[in-house]
Amino acid sequence: MRPMSSWGGIFVLAAILFSLTSAQGQTLFGPQNVGSASAAQTVTVTAQVAGQVSSVQVLTLGVSNLDFAAGSVGSTCASANLSLNQTCTESVIFTPTAPGLRNGAVLLLDSNGNVLGSTYLAGTGLGGLGVFQPGQMLTVAGNGQFRGVLDGGPATLANLDLPSGVATDGAGNLYIADSAHDRIRKVNAAGIISTIAGNGNPSYAGDNGPAVVATLNTPSGITIDGAGNLYIADTGNNAVRKITAATGIITTVAGNGTAGYNGDNVLATAANLSAPSGVTVDNGGNIYIADTHNHRIRLVTLATGLISTVAGNGAIDPATGGGTFSGDGGTAVLAGLYYPDTVAFDTAGNMYIPDSGNNRVREVSASTKNISTFAGTGAGGYNGDGIAASAAELYYPSGLAFDPAGNLYIADSANNRIRKVSSADGTITTFAGNGNGLYFVGSGAATVAQIYSPIGLWFDQKGNLYIADYFDQRIREVQDNFFEVRLTGSLAVGQTSPAEPATIENDGNAALDFTAFNPDANSAVVAASTTCPLGSPDVAVNNDCIVAVEFAPTVAGNPVTAFVSVLGDTPNSPMKIQIGGVAVPAAGSTTTTVTSSLNPSTLGQNVTFTATVTTGTGTGTLTGTVSFSDGTTVLAAAVPLNAGVATFTTSALTVGSHSITASYSGDSGHSSSTSTPPYVQVVNQVFSPTVTAVTSSLNPSTFGQGVTFTAEVSTVAGTGNLTGTISFSDGAKVLAAAVPLSAGVATFATSTLAVGSHSITASYSGDSSHSPSTSTPPLIQTVYPAGTTGGFDLSVTPATLTLASSQSTTVTATLSSRNGFTDTIGLGCASLPAAVTCHFSSISETLKAGAVDKVQLTIDTNNPLSGGTTSAANSHTDGQARYLAGVFFPLAGVFGWLLWRHRRRHAMLFHAGVLFLLVSSAALLVTGCGGFTQNSAAPGTYVIQVVGVGANSNMTQSQNVTLTITK
Repeated sequence: MRPMSSWGGIFVLAAILFSLTSAQGQTLFGPQNVGSASAAQTVTVTAQVAGQVSSVQVLTLGVSNLDFAAGSVGSTCASANLSLNQTCTESVIFTPTAPGLRNGAVLLLDSNGNVLGSTYLAGTGLGGLGVFQPGQMLTVAGNGQFRGVLDGGPATLANLDLPSGVATDGAGNLYIADSAHDRIRKVNAAGIISTIAGNGNPSYAGDNGPAVVATLNTPSGITIDGAGNLYIADTGNNAVRKITAATGIITTVAGNGTAGYNGDNVLATAANLSAPSGVTVDNGGNIYIADTHNHRIRLVTLATGLISTVAGNGAIDPATGGGTFSGDGGTAVLAGLYYPDTVAFDTAGNMYIPDSGNNRVREVSASTKNISTFAGTGAGGYNGDGIAASAAELYYPSGLAFDPAGNLYIADSANNRIRKVSSADGTITTFAGNGNGLYFVGSGAATVAQIYSPIGLWFDQKGNLYIADYFDQRIREVQDNFFEVRLTGSLAVGQTSPAEPATIENDGNAALDFTAFNPDANSAVVAASTTCPLGSPDVAVNNDCIVAVEFAPTVAGNPVTAFVSVLGDTPNSPMKIQIGGVAVPAAGSTTTTVTSSLNPSTLGQNVTFTATVTTGTGTGTLTGTVSFSDGTTVLAAAVPLNAGVATFTTSALTVGSHSITASYSGDSGHSSSTSTPPYVQVVNQVFSPTVTAVTSSLNPSTFGQGVTFTAEVSTVAGTGNLTGTISFSDGAKVLAAAVPLSAGVATFATSTLAVGSHSITASYSGDSSHSPSTSTPPLIQTVYPAGTTGGFDLSVTPATLTLASSQSTTVTATLSSRNGFTDTIGLGCASLPAAVTCHFSSISETLKAGAVDKVQLTIDTNNPLSGGTTSAANSHTDGQARYLAGVFFPLAGVFGWLLWRHRRRHAMLFHAGVLFLLVSSAALLVTGCGGFTQNSAAPGTYVIQVVGVGANSNMTQSQNVTLTITK
């Protein structure tokens, strides 16, 4: 037992730690109505680094001029030359775009984009938030497969491997902790996925360099602060990492890479952590860490950089080797926790912890610092909904999230559900998932969708909930402003369906006002059954109402889709109700449709448009004519109808989009009709593809040396002269814009590159005959300090390879020390094509002074069953075990879950658990559960970048390898 004197010290320490969470370097704005601007407020910023201010940014979750913007009062920060700890001021206005807490920051940047100082901003928007009940479930990333990565295309076609964390920034970009791929992925607003951190090798390297070439090990939880910086619970590395949004540089902010617990009140970067799985940043930039295997919640205070414990005593149950349960009603730091997974805060500052192994959600009071059970009885299971949260059974709860109304959402992982605890009455309900696990194909109501072990949760700016659907290898979204009604049977044109109710709940923090219900031509709003009011009175917080709609088709079709738009003072307005079904023609009425033989087409190609006219049975033979139009321009008039069909062919359409309609004239027994909506025919210009490459005149260079970058653009012979311009960039920073192209070449010279590694790309603008292109992968330009002569060189032999699909070969990577340089060099591959892997004989090499070391690199086109030059290696050798762990999850219950979530910390226990599952499920295996598939790389020519990063020096070198894959 701990001596009483130690307990007294803990009580005092707990009080001190919670007092430190009051913001330093933070400005708070008072509550403000959504859409209205506050008075300008003076924000003081302290320089953490001395330097000349080149620009001042006022950000909301990393985006300028969103909720927070610069005021007109003036700034003493602009162009200031600041010394360390010197302050300046910036005028800021707060105009919330949505209800709830809004986070931002003021950043001071130098001319190289480095952060000199920052102050966090926070304010609360007041307003309503309309949410359909239930919401609509859809997949926004992941296709259910896990082998390979598939960057650069639509996120819904990409592979994810046990995604466990999710977050969004102010611009709507989605970030994913792709845990078993050891990567952080980004989905931009256009739905395209890329890797922004981690190269797939589970190791610990790359700090103080570009995040995209760093390594991670089973990243789990992620979060974003007001400046747009991304924080990563790098679980397998026992660390928390940070990607600074302004520079793209990754650093460690907590943990020294060693698993364990070495006490509190030390610098966070000197502390031992043990498999941290969650990270949260509060309004003032303080970092909360779910130190999972230490059974504690840790706090890194921004003002001091020191780490402390705010909940959990770290006690171990000798019988299970896990955590304990104790302490309800007492001080949080004395309580027993069991695998805490993350933390979340309500608007009053109370902290909530998914105490996963105890099947509870615990609450730490902001005022008393005492802990209590908020939800869950401790029994792992599911005993229904509509009861008090404290009486409900949970089963390994993981992620948490609050909406603006204060309702808490819980990822009830082993129950395969998202649960919602009402802030109005404390009852618990199921918000998403039917408890069955496995992926439900297609979209539909969230409450009937199947999700499989959800973990991470995140609300975006407009109230949509994102779910890391762990075993389904997908990111799912519960869309709050879309409701779908699918009718069975059919209706004749002119008939109406029974009224269908759509329930809307106000999950904002102020009353919700509806301003209009706008049905389209094929729908109607049933006023007698609608309880949502237009104008006063408004809908109160956590109350709901109904908009009743009906299907009223005016045209025939299978299906006909109709919409009712619901408008109001909610940030997700207009809300959409979709109602649709089969509509058949009324007697004598007609429906006209138009199709194209080729869409899109290219300039000068023949395109045939076909108009088809249909009518009800028994109305006689269709006669008459059809006219084809492009907008208001008639293309062909009075084309005779033949058996209900008329056609028109043209090659004269210009480049662009054309709205094609077909109008039927009608006859004595049939009414006229026009195809609607217009058919959009796209005509494309013929562009020749281009390839852009960039080279450096001196790499590595030293600070102040002149370096010339040369961009060369090539294209297909005989397609004309290349014109246009080149833009040279260093990561996201443009070095030179619109440099004219001359004979396919453009150059840019500079001597101002900062010390460190630079990702140089050249982007060709394209011209009237040639498509744009960007050099890939980036050229890594390394700049050493002035006077530096030491360093290392990296070369790969051979640098050009030709392989068939399902082959592999080995090349040699040579590391050479220059002028007495010594360091441990981490090795990795970037820009790998889909289904291609690289395997080093050693992923880190200790390079001694003057030495030349050789490492074997196997490049594999990823087919383990047959080979070419060598038998192909198989990445993710634990893949079948992982798949089986998911398939037999219902058999093993929370036992299997705990083993999997913490597999890399307890490898022997994990494999024993998998063996148990296989033996206990032998009958199922004999009957078969589906084969395993292995993708091979697609034929083509690719450029792979082999990268070496010094662990101590952070010096980076790279070598491009050209790989041609044949069939």
